Amino acid sequence: MSVHVDDSDKPLRYGQLLWGFETHDSMLGIAWDWREVMPDVVAIADPLSIVSNACFVDEEGVAVDDAVRMLCLNTAVYQLPWQTAVCAAKRKMRASALA
Repeated sequence: MSVHVDDSDKPLRYGQLLWGFETHDSMLGIAWDWREVMPDVVAIADPLSIVSNACFVDEEGVAVDDAVRMLCLNTAVYQLPWQTAVCAAKRKMRASALA
């Protein structure tokens, strides 16, 4: 995960997140940009820019089209506890900056 701070009056954070895992001897990853919309409230910066090396297929084993793939990726990101991880990392950064 990367974390940056806006250069605006409100020091909101933004960054990129890579969520990876291993399955069946393969490494899969999903990456996206995130933004803090208000302190400690984070959201996907652009739901259409999620990238992944995962391949999605339908019941017949045929690769799904881009719209269905994006829906699957958004669903996966929605189900991950990534906001908790981002906010915890931000709290650690704030605490170390104050120390």
